Amino acid sequence: MNIFENKIFKVEKEHLYFDGRDLTKLAEEYGSPLYIFSERELRKNVNEVIVAFRTFYDKTSIHYAAQCESTLANLQVIRDAGCNLQVNSGGELFKGLQAGFEGEQIIFTGACKTTKEIEFAIKSGVKSINIDSIYELTRIVKIAEALNTPVNIALMVAPEISYYNSNQNKLLVQEAEFGITFEQLRTAIRMSQKNKKYIKLKGYHFHIQNGLYKTESVREAFVTMLETAVKMHQLTGFIPQSLNIGGGISSENMGQIAEAVSQELNTDKVEKWAGKEYKEFFNSIELIIEPGRKIAASAGILLTSIVNEKYRKNLNENWLVLDEGLNIGAEAEKNLEYDQMICVNKITEQHNMPYKISGLSYDSSDCIRLPNSITAGDFIAFINAGAYSNTHLSHFSGRPRPGVIMIKKNGTVKQIKRPQQYEDLLAGEEPFREKLNLCVI
Repeated sequence: MNIFENKIFKVEKEHLYFDGRDLTKLAEEYGSPLYIFSERELRKNVNEVIVAFRTFYDKTSIHYAAQCESTLANLQVIRDAGCNLQVNSGGELFKGLQAGFEGEQIIFTGACKTTKEIEFAIKSGVKSINIDSIYELTRIVKIAEALNTPVNIALMVAPEISYYNSNQNKLLVQEAEFGITFEQLRTAIRMSQKNKKYIKLKGYHFHIQNGLYKTESVREAFVTMLETAVKMHQLTGFIPQSLNIGGGISSENMGQIAEAVSQELNTDKVEKWAGKEYKEFFNSIELIIEPGRKIAASAGILLTSIVNEKYRKNLNENWLVLDEGLNIGAEAEKNLEYDQMICVNKITEQHNMPYKISGLSYDSSDCIRLPNSITAGDFIAFINAGAYSNTHLSHFSGRPRPGVIMIKKNGTVKQIKRPQQYEDLLAGEEPFREKLNLCVI
């Protein structure tokens, strides 16, 4: 990956700039480790998804996957850019509402919804609760009855198809943990119809784990969903209003997937396999997608600094120790590519010297190529770190969580999450003894 393919990066005075701001100066001003997000890049990515799908099918709704990155300010930008929201927990639902999303803009998914979360979702008037099992549907019926409040639902379906991961390995969707099997689907629909006073069945949803690297995998799953919808109509009379194809869509083939899905909704194509009576069956259907990584990844970077260096003579290895590790950049490290980790204050120097990288993880990491002159005090950036990194923060090794800043579209910088202090490590904890030895730092 050449980072300069994205115009948000540029070089000035031997320093790397991100969205017009000198990363070295930002590190010096705000400290490290530090997450940095770009409002412009978030908006651009949202618009690319909207254009890609609505170019081919104008009745597409985009629901951003909050589990990818859920800092309040970022959610507000994503909302303002034209996205709705998909959440996986009561906490994400709470943050979404605080960010300004209306309940009717939010889809609540996930396989482990608690009673408290379901009650919260129903009271918030969410657009849909996506049902993962017959048992969960039974629970939601009881909760809706107890609240005397109807709720919209969609049935999560596990289409029996194969797909390919990033290593081009063919996998089966049965390995996924989400969804109701075809054999159970008729029962779920009948149960919804029987309890129609409180259960408003709106459509179907599927999710094939993460990373749909083959357009054909999505097409196959979508066709299976269409065929299932027709079959269920024949058995139960249910007419879906929406079809949700989930998330995990690769940025590289997003446009191809959008075109492929829209082609399958063509009335002539539907008539060919389903018969004349079903030609218009999907004519006004709402298509829902739930992108996450595509929107957040390139909009964020993780900025770290080198705090230690050493040489292992017996292994002939140069080591650099960063001020981040499993508590901060686990996802960034897991997805690391050799050209995604760069020295921002020596960007013009050749990155050709191999180094072993470590931090708070106590584990050796990949061998990364960086400038030969690199030393303690230099700043290292993880590129494309906006997805599934900030949301994975922990207090591993007793380290406070880092701050988060945003480069606004007008070029100014705003702190959108303050860096934690040591006192924050005690939040919610109760001491064994009443008196604490609090020190001033």
